[in-house]
Amino acid sequence: MAAMFDGCSSSSLSRCPGSANCSVHWIEQQIDHFNWAPPFGNHSHTTYKQRYFIYDRFWKQNAPVFFYLGNEDNVELYVNHTGLMWESAAEFSALLVFAEHRYYGASLPYAAGTPQCMNFLTSEQAMADFAYLIAYLREERGASESAFIGFGGSYGGMLAAWFRVHYPNAIAGAVAASAPIWSFPRLSPPYDDNAFNKAVTLDASAAGGASDACKDGLKAAWPRILAAAKTDKGRRLLGEAFRTCAPVRPRSAHADDAYSIVQWAQGVWGTLAMGNYPYASSYLLHGESSLPPWPLRAACAFFDGVGVNAPDAALFNAVRAAAATVRNASGDARCFDIGDRHRLSTRDKMTSPVTAEWDEELWAEQAPTRTMEPAGAGAGAADAATPAGKEHVARAGARGVDSNARAGSERAGAAGATTHATAAPGASCKGSWGYQWCTEMVQPFTQGTADDLFFCPNGTFYAARNCSSWDFEASARGCESSWGVRPRPEWARVALGGKRIEDASNIVFSNGLQDPWHGGGVLRNLSSSLLAVIIPNGAHHIDLMFSDDADALYPDVLWARRFERAQIRKWVNEHARQREGELAALLAPRSQIDAA
Repeated sequence: MAAMFDGCSSSSLSRCPGSANCSVHWIEQQIDHFNWAPPFGNHSHTTYKQRYFIYDRFWKQNAPVFFYLGNEDNVELYVNHTGLMWESAAEFSALLVFAEHRYYGASLPYAAGTPQCMNFLTSEQAMADFAYLIAYLREERGASESAFIGFGGSYGGMLAAWFRVHYPNAIAGAVAASAPIWSFPRLSPPYDDNAFNKAVTLDASAAGGASDACKDGLKAAWPRILAAAKTDKGRRLLGEAFRTCAPVRPRSAHADDAYSIVQWAQGVWGTLAMGNYPYASSYLLHGESSLPPWPLRAACAFFDGVGVNAPDAALFNAVRAAAATVRNASGDARCFDIGDRHRLSTRDKMTSPVTAEWDEELWAEQAPTRTMEPAGAGAGAADAATPAGKEHVARAGARGVDSNARAGSERAGAAGATTHATAAPGASCKGSWGYQWCTEMVQPFTQGTADDLFFCPNGTFYAARNCSSWDFEASARGCESSWGVRPRPEWARVALGGKRIEDASNIVFSNGLQDPWHGGGVLRNLSSSLLAVIIPNGAHHIDLMFSDDADALYPDVLWARRFERAQIRKWVNEHARQREGELAALLAPRSQIDAA
């Protein structure tokens, strides 16, 4: 299928089609689809411009339209990585459309600084945008008889599934890849709040393709890092082992650098698990640099020969080297800013937080000295308390080589004590997964249990916590403090369908077992047309990615794409027969209609 794009592969995207091959378009959308009064009473500002991309090289009138439902990011990321759509376009003579989600990329309803501008960032408003765009395209593109097929991965996959449930007239079917629509509270049977982090831990074990030395070494490292910070000698060791850019400070009311190091080192493992593809990929690093093939296994390799009883220096070096797989993926950093700045680092994408509810109390202890990252960068302080995270992790915390520095030199120092200007959450009026989590995307997480590799306070360094229990109230307090909103944990169950979607049809739910989100996905067939695809060797929506030579070693990945194309073919044919039947009924003589 990929032969039409010579040399293209997931590991060689420079030779793949993408946004540069598309035409860019805009449609005027209502800011508030569900009220007739103008937003904030402002009659002069009731609409905004939504961006979308089109590729029509293979398009034939009334042939299928492949429609990507944009995620919580600039839609160009998905234009440039959703190979299944590109590689299937010729076979189906399909028009490709990539629609941007409101508040992300260039589709911004409000200018920065507009009070209460985030009010209309909801999945329901976004789906209404997509429905209006599809109706417009049917007329504008001569696609009145076309079968529109929805595509989405991660949050986009959730939207694709929900869109098919709520707007069955708009699309004939949906491929919902790595779509954890069952990762919400108050479902029956309930979601396992520890599912994500247990899956990360499995990936970092021998059973998951790495080694037990990895998960065991990480679990052993966290309390030892905190213990080392109690002495001058230990803090010097931490600075050297973690190559920090400023001296590690003792814990005080103004700093907790050792805990920041723990957060910094823990924060990569969800990304490594989600991006555990068998080839090098830039997707999880937002195109800024690439992770190596099987990146989690590559990171775990630094623990080979380093047991849980290894000296602190050896263990800490392994932890830092593993984290640098993400934190210094480009290889150009010579030290790391690991301090208050990292603790407040922004999280704009859907992923595990690798933070726990007890962070909210730590935040409260140090509130007078902590300030928030500029809101334009993302969620800010809410992320210290909420399980909202950043799927695409850039080289946050890495500091490059000074032009005057000697080649190869590294400035060992320690946890940066950088202070940042305070800005109100949402002041940029740009999308943030932190805000979406704090409203309707309330996905619970626990960490630090006996079943995962992460840290939990046991009373030695911080007050003991029950890390096996998700503390909704602590998270809600963080949301109220940071965003001025309170999460509605029942919303996904009540308003979006929860687990009662059996009356829907024509959705493929695909999940890779390397992807820690699979625990919240649909893993069994719900009906003859609500179908589950399990990809044992698959990471985060690998089936949507461009084909790669490495796929040949994993028949499950190849089979998943073949199965999805077969279902798309079935949906397109069903749509055509339905339209033919409707037309025949319209043209039938009145006597035939009465007889029927």
